[in-house]
Amino acid sequence: MNKILTQPEKIEYILSKGCEYFGIQRADLSKPNQPGSHSTIWEKKKMLIPVLYQNTISNYKDIARCLGYRTTANVTHHSNTLKDELSNETYGSDKTKLIYKELLAYINLEAL
Repeated sequence: MNKILTQPEKIEYILSKGCEYFGIQRADLSKPNQPGSHSTIWEKKKMLIPVLYQNTISNYKDIARCLGYRTTANVTHHSNTLKDELSNETYGSDKTKLIYKELLAYINLEAL
């Protein structure tokens, strides 16, 4: 029998498993990005945006807070960019699709 998680527990589960998959520390998610820098942590954690948005009741404001974004505009931008990259259109990114598919399999929300 599967345990039903509360929304905060589900968010924490997704964030913990996402960090585990990407090999980053949980504390790294809430660190704000320095202006002008382009860190690999930010590239990794932006992949968690659609997972959180589609699998929880979190809105972009909640997701921004969880992931250390200063504004929801950045979360919205990353979400739209990832939608394009994950699409089946010719401009979709095969690498992004592969990473996202593996991330979803690793998090395994079906087991909850």
